[in-house]
Amino acid sequence: MNSTLKYLCVIAFCVASISAQPPNGSLRGVISDPSTSVVPGVSVTATDSRGAAQTVRSDAQGRYEFAIPAGTYTLHVTAPGFAEFDQLNVGVRGGQPTALNISLTLKTQSEQVNVASTVAAAVSTDPSNNADALVLAKTDLDALPDDRDDLATDLQALAGPAAGPGGGQMFIDGFTGGRLPPKQSIREIRVNQDPFAAQFDRPGHGRIEIFTKPGTDTFHGDILYQFSDAAFNSRNPFVTSKPPYRRKQWEGEASGALNKKTSFFLDFERRDINENAVVNAQILDSALNVVPFTQAVVTPLTGIEFNLKIDRQLTANHTLTVRFGYARDTNDNSGVGGFSLPRIPTIRLGTKILFRSWKPAF
Repeated sequence: MNSTLKYLCVIAFCVASISAQPPNGSLRGVISDPSTSVVPGVSVTATDSRGAAQTVRSDAQGRYEFAIPAGTYTLHVTAPGFAEFDQLNVGVRGGQPTALNISLTLKTQSEQVNVASTVAAAVSTDPSNNADALVLAKTDLDALPDDRDDLATDLQALAGPAAGPGGGQMFIDGFTGGRLPPKQSIREIRVNQDPFAAQFDRPGHGRIEIFTKPGTDTFHGDILYQFSDAAFNSRNPFVTSKPPYRRKQWEGEASGALNKKTSFFLDFERRDINENAVVNAQILDSALNVVPFTQAVVTPLTGIEFNLKIDRQLTANHTLTVRFGYARDTNDNSGVGGFSLPRIPTIRLGTKILFRSWKPAF
């Protein structure tokens, strides 16, 4: 009987304790940014006085809500790109909703730059160091055409418009008026736009500087052969027959030392190109009627060139350079094409005059 009474007393005490606890309350609100737009996905943490914490996230409308016992809480809000928000002593009453809207502020970013003291670099007046200089060397030269005429055209396009009516000015190892060397012998190409270089007599717009390879202390040489034929080309759609075409090109170079202070560099090139021009014109037939005329005319181009360069070191800062070059180009049927017809052989008629000798009679 005594044990039964004891159990009944314990149950009555538990029921009284549970009924004495206050009911749960709720904490809710909307989270927005400085422009009053709602911010979804924000982490909100409520911590009571005993250190127990609950975390929720705001929904797509920026709303958050806690179902927590009555008490005093600390609210902590974090969101990417916004400053952290803390609200102390947030009171929640049992059985009643508590509203707390939160406005976040943008996060300020600070950046620290440490500048180390260094020795100031010397100012260079070399035109190759200006910002407008374009330097082509090594692998950059491989992207340029092997044909000398095509190479000159591409370099003029890179240089752009030049000052004066003469167009771009080309320097070969510092001298003007030279012939563009084969690409195999070129060490470096500079397209310099500096208009105030004192060593040049003209403004720098469109100036092309080409530097050839110097001699070496050991003998070195290579040779290149290129071949192309009409068999590898498609027919020109403007002519009825496939015109003949063939291209053969030899290039080579050799360099070495003549003695301890003298070196040489030799390059040569030969081109045999059977180019063709297409004539699309109108002529008169035997009845003087205008008829179309189409013809493919072979315009062969033959060129040979070799250059010899000798460098002699005079002092530690002075080098004597001697250059010798020979070039010869022939081009037949130049200017034929389009409305220009090939030259038609003509028969020249001459007048024969007979001289007779006579003597006056006395």
